[in-house]
Order: sequence, then structure tokens, then C-alpha cells
Amino acid sequence: MNKTKSKVLFGFHLVAFVLTAYFLWWGMFAAPCFEPEYLFQLTFLTQETLFFYYLWALKHDFDNAFAVSKKCKPYPEAAHTTLQILLPLTCLVTVGYWKMRLKDASLMVTDEGKGNPTILSLYNHGINIIFCLIETVCFNQKVVKGFKWKITLIVTTFILYVSTQFVFHEVTGRPVYPFLAALSLFNIAKFYAGLVAFLIVLERLNTFMILKIHGDGSTPKIAKETKSN
Repeated sequence: MNKTKSKVLFGFHLVAFVLTAYFLWWGMFAAPCFEPEYLFQLTFLTQETLFFYYLWALKHDFDNAFAVSKKCKPYPEAAHTTLQILLPLTCLVTVGYWKMRLKDASLMVTDEGKGNPTILSLYNHGINIIFCLIETVCFNQKVVKGFKWKITLIVTTFILYVSTQFVFHEVTGRPVYPFLAALSLFNIAKFYAGLVAFLIVLERLNTFMILKIHGDGSTPKIAKETKSN
């Protein structure tokens, strides 16, 4: 990666970071109402993770674009893996949110949260995908971690996530999502199992897309083409 591309990537990440930070702040402090259960919803957790990812990426981009050294450092492998989890996760959150909200808004939005502006929902459930997708398609990516590692991470994280929701409900008496109050324990387990399965499918599709566009990352695409010729 040269300095010109690093500057472009820095600008891209700066825009994504500012928007993500702004809508996080808006959702927590400027929107008409912020309920404590929002902190445990996938939307907030995904946006918070994107916030720290963009902050991390900006630090790396700045070092590459504006450092005295002419040599640019490659992105850490962990950064590639993080983005490869975040893109499927943002898609999962968006599909799940709009499917249920369009079916019955009360399933996702409490009476207290109905005053939140539409742009907040649009950015957190759709526009954020565009940034992840552009970065995945237009900038260099490589698949570092295998399927077993990713599926272990996804399943373990969801177990911790559901356990945290359970503790929150036991302490406050309030479900993280309004519709969970009407479901039996079995149906709640089935709901989250479906989310995990869908997320794994999305991760597989994302990995396939990266391999098709960028190759496996072990050999530069130009070198592969030269070798094949």
C-alpha cells in the first residue's frame, strides 16, 4: 500500500468514524429517550465495535499516510478479521431489525423510543453496511482465520451475549427486546440459534466474496497472474 492509497483510506475511515461516533452520541444523549436495555442490544454493540474499529484503523492509516518513512506498514491481521466479522454482523442486525419492525414496530420499538429520528435507525441499520462493504470490496483484504476459528468465536460470543441479557432481565425485570417478553424460554433459544446460523451463513458468503475479489492473501494477485501466464 502506497501513501496515496493510505491517505484515501484515512479519509474514508475518518468519515465513517465521525458518522458512527455522531450517531452513537445522538442515540445515547440527544435522542428523546435512551433506555438502559439499549446498551445490550446488538445494534448498540455493533456500532460500538465499529467505533473502536474505525478508531484503530485511523491510527494505522495516519501512521502510513503522514509518517516520515516512505514504507507503509500492512494492516494487522486482526484488523482484517475484525472487519470480516463486522460486515456479516451489520447485515444480520439490519435484516433482523427491519424484518421485525416492518412486521410490527412495537416488536422493536418501545413507546419511549418512538420519538427517535428515522435517520438514526437508517444509519444503524443499513447505511453502516455500505461503509463496511466499500472497505471490503475496494481496499485490500485477506482471509487470515479459518472457518473453525470464526465459528467458535461467533458461538462463544453469542453465548456470552445471551447470558448477559439473561442477567439484565433477572436484575431489572425488563427484556432487552420488547418481543422477548412474550416468548417462552424454548422460543428464545430457537430465536438466538437462528441468528447464529444466519450469521455463520453471512460470514461464509463474505469470505467467498473476499477470496473472489482479493485472492487468498498468500500471493499478490499480480504475481499470480504473471505466474499463470
